[in-house]
Amino acid sequence: MKNTIKLILFSILLSWKPLYSQSGSDIIFCLDNSGSISSLAFNQMTVSSMKLMEEILKCNRDNRVSVVHYGTDFQGMTPSLPRIYIESNFTNDLATAQTFTRRLGNGDHFHDAVNLIGSALDHYPHSDIVSPQKTLDTRRERPLVIILFSDGERANGNLSSGSYLVNTNTPNGLHEDNAFAAFTKFKRDRNAKFIVVHVSTDQPYIEAAANIASRGGSYSGNIEQYNDDPDHNLLPRYYLNKPNFTLTNTEITSLSGNICKMNTGYVEFTYETRSCKQTMSFPLHVNGNYSIPQGASIVNFQLSLLDIATSTIYPTSTVPNFPNPNEFEFTVNQADLTNPPSGQYKFIIELVYSFAGTNDGIHAENSINSQYDLMYCENLRTDTTVPAPAARFAKPKDKEYRIDLNADPNHTKSMLKEKAQPKNIQVSPNPNNGVFTVSLDKVRSGSLQVNDINGKVVFEKSFSNEKEVAVDMHSLPSNTYIVKVSSGNETFTQKIIKR
Repeated sequence: MKNTIKLILFSILLSWKPLYSQSGSDIIFCLDNSGSISSLAFNQMTVSSMKLMEEILKCNRDNRVSVVHYGTDFQGMTPSLPRIYIESNFTNDLATAQTFTRRLGNGDHFHDAVNLIGSALDHYPHSDIVSPQKTLDTRRERPLVIILFSDGERANGNLSSGSYLVNTNTPNGLHEDNAFAAFTKFKRDRNAKFIVVHVSTDQPYIEAAANIASRGGSYSGNIEQYNDDPDHNLLPRYYLNKPNFTLTNTEITSLSGNICKMNTGYVEFTYETRSCKQTMSFPLHVNGNYSIPQGASIVNFQLSLLDIATSTIYPTSTVPNFPNPNEFEFTVNQADLTNPPSGQYKFIIELVYSFAGTNDGIHAENSINSQYDLMYCENLRTDTTVPAPAARFAKPKDKEYRIDLNADPNHTKSMLKEKAQPKNIQVSPNPNNGVFTVSLDKVRSGSLQVNDINGKVVFEKSFSNEKEVAVDMHSLPSNTYIVKVSSGNETFTQKIIKR
């Protein structure tokens, strides 16, 4: 009976969505099969990939890998076009993952290969995916990592036999957004990380490949900069420039360690919205699930209240119970609240864990469209002299309330005032991946600032005679942020959620 009631309650409670990924990653080894890759070079790729696979699957059993070849020629097919060959779907079986051989030849078009990988991930069996395996099964909440082994040039030659790391279509000049469009889309829309192992001595080729690589690692040399770069043209990068494709033991250890740390786990939980009149109905239960990387240990598990108006955080003193593996429950009583003022609040959970000698954190909060999770009103507390059972079961006329008749405990006035005021800024989309637009109403010049929940400024931009302002903070952690637009003596704010 208890389980049945729990199931019914769970089905009607509001859902909390994770802001961080699952504990395993999906890793694609993308191997250059072009005519410039000798048999010796491909053998070096094979050995390095196999060693790296072994370490990746060893460090996290939830990791999965797949090998994808790219080139232009396959078994005499004409004309020569950018093509890919997928060896197998994502797998954590080492024997399956390490069973691959060279499949294609001639041209080198990595930009087009990435678009074809996108078709496979979207379950669109493109005609230029020439393998029996046409699709790749992944989940968008899992980190996606693409490891490229290539000697590719930036953009040289023709469609059949050319060497193109970037877009072949015009315009594809230096520093142009269109040249890197496939990588921009993967980094933004799929939250993909690129690791590039590159054999080249030509500086423009190196700089283009280095910007394809995602932020992280140890490369701190020059990169080809372009405006739309989701990594904001910042260093370092996961780029290895080498004389050959043989990865050293140190490089394999470093890369596998970085890949395994790209999975940060998740937290998701449910709750029941409480209005002022319901605030008396303690205890309040918050239930959920969590995942952290295998081998990690929990350092801190904290439930807090986030003041919607001020972004101030009020930690609760309640500690979680763990009824089953990867399940948790917070039971919150009024005494567990750390003196929050009257107002509207969101629940947030912070889980800190230790993994591989360092601490990492998970932040989760409500990402659905509700006005608040808890409306807290100090003036609706019962008299402490009333026994708890009586306070719980007594009729309303028997309760004693301490009510300030001049107060507005339900915030009716403030809500009406807010409703009557025109919206002067609007963020779209929200929630978002860190890339969004702020539409301005009656505001044309001023400054835009984005703060994290601790008040730290993470983005600033001035604007003049504009109807909207574009913001790109894709590289920042998933969290809640406050957008603040200042114009003259007026300031307008809006909360956003970056997934």
